[in-house]
Amino acid sequence: MRILKVIIIISSVFVLLSCSTAKGTTLITGQTRPAITPTEVKLYLEPPTKYETIALIEASCDVDTTVQKAQDMVIDELKKQAAKLGANGVLITNVGNSSNSGVFAYGVYMAIETRTVKGEAIFVIKE
Repeated sequence: MRILKVIIIISSVFVLLSCSTAKGTTLITGQTRPAITPTEVKLYLEPPTKYETIALIEASCDVDTTVQKAQDMVIDELKKQAAKLGANGVLITNVGNSSNSGVFAYGVYMAIETRTVKGEAIFVIKE
């Protein structure tokens, strides 16, 4: 019965701390353009041939059930931020995880892992 309580508590902690929305920051460094839809924003791991940087952007999300789900949410947040600025691309510059805090309940400590992705909101002129 005690194990069942621990499982229920751990599950509850995950639900309470889960990433329902990703958080993001934007630092505008260039000229913005009219907003577009996030589906029009393309991801780049390597710089395109010719582009202009519009802003430095970052998104983070606490990892709840899977790293992939958190990764998808932060990428969606980056695309939303870029689209608002009129950027048609995001150049990914850094992907990482951190564990800065945790929860201690019924003798069980659970670290809270955060997924963070940084990039540049860019306007691609030539791929």
